[in-house]
Amino acid sequence: MSMFVSSLMLSKLVTCDSTNNLQEVAQKIINEDVGSVLVEKEKEICGIITEKDLLRAILKNMDFSKTQASIIMSSPLDYCDAENTLEECMNIFDNTNRTRLVVKRDGEVVGIMRKKIVERFLNVSKKHSLINTANTPRSK
Repeated sequence: MSMFVSSLMLSKLVTCDSTNNLQEVAQKIINEDVGSVLVEKEKEICGIITEKDLLRAILKNMDFSKTQASIIMSSPLDYCDAENTLEECMNIFDNTNRTRLVVKRDGEVVGIMRKKIVERFLNVSKKHSLINTANTPRSK
């Protein structure tokens, strides 16, 4: 039985405008208790900023009060569908080298999927499957 992206995706979507400064973006991440913010330009999602992107900006001595979100956002985005299986989603991660995918349903953004979540779930389900196989009596 396959599990679908919609079952594990993060459905809390936090957005900022591409012209917001990094200080505003960082404040949103803290206030909303999320690991990433989707970036919008003219009401269309065009990028994503993660906590790690903000750390890179700190190391580059960027001025958080002047640097716009569009400068450090990851773009273009990679997507998966809410009805993809976790295995299909993992294939997309493997082919894109991303740590997050934007999840769409019927063309609308409905969530974010993190690679770590998919990897952990697939590893646990694989181990569980092996345990069940090992506990199954052999026929003679």
